[in-house]
Amino acid sequence: MTSFSEHSPVPVRPFFWSLRRQRRFDFCRRGYFLFYYGCAGGHDENAPPVIRARHHRKRLRPPDSWVVELAADVLRDHFYNNLPLASGPLEGALLRRCRRLLNAWISGAAETDHALPLPQLPDGPLWSAIRQLEKQLRDAIRSPGMTAWLEELSRIPFPARLPLPLPLEVRLNRLTVYGAPTLLFLRDGKPEFIELCRELPSPEDADVRTLIHRYHAWERLKIPPERVCSRYIRFRDGTTGGDDGDGGNPGAAVDRILNGAAAMAEYLLPDGSVREEDFPPRAGGCGHCIFAEDCKPIRKS
Repeated sequence: MTSFSEHSPVPVRPFFWSLRRQRRFDFCRRGYFLFYYGCAGGHDENAPPVIRARHHRKRLRPPDSWVVELAADVLRDHFYNNLPLASGPLEGALLRRCRRLLNAWISGAAETDHALPLPQLPDGPLWSAIRQLEKQLRDAIRSPGMTAWLEELSRIPFPARLPLPLPLEVRLNRLTVYGAPTLLFLRDGKPEFIELCRELPSPEDADVRTLIHRYHAWERLKIPPERVCSRYIRFRDGTTGGDDGDGGNPGAAVDRILNGAAAMAEYLLPDGSVREEDFPPRAGGCGHCIFAEDCKPIRKS
């Protein structure tokens, strides 16, 4: 018989849609449950050990993703505080932030900041893995593509740099939709969104991200969608992609969001809670899922 924990139904959690959430839902229903519902309350030191452990695993990111999140945070700080945007100063800031976060993690101090993402490091010597993270940061920020792109950003006048809320929240009908652009500025009076990425998005993902940008520009800035430009920058080499103002396929993006949200909402009980037993694990091909340990008891039963 399948064995589940004693936390069903799971308390109500705010429902929203994002690309990350949709990917988890499509990949594995149980992984989706564990990430968005099964960790509830895990920040509390008095929570059951299994929930605490899940909460810790939820914070883990693959090294490439962790590096990009770190770089986006540092870039955002420099861009909006009018600090140097050249590769040299940014490299120093990136390495200092990297070492400070890793030291906080190793010492246990990071446990007081439960929103702080952690790198999912491979087995083996810890310092070797940390040096590899630092090398990724140095190689990326020194790449010709990133160097050229940072020079372009440094020419954006400070008054044209428009702060962004994190995460970016828009409303699609009554549905809350989240996005995560890195920067926003005006160029020739037109808003330009920048997203720093691990990989350039697929055309379908870019359509969704661009749609979110355009909704924000209209809701907050009252700027028509056709004036908005979205660009995507691959951090490791500065390769650029984007819509160049054509907007992609907004109709398909809206359908994808609403259909995906409807499929997730089918699992909600009338009070907004869910039942763990409604979320079985996938048949296989789990890769490096952070919740593999949570599925072992179920697979053995």
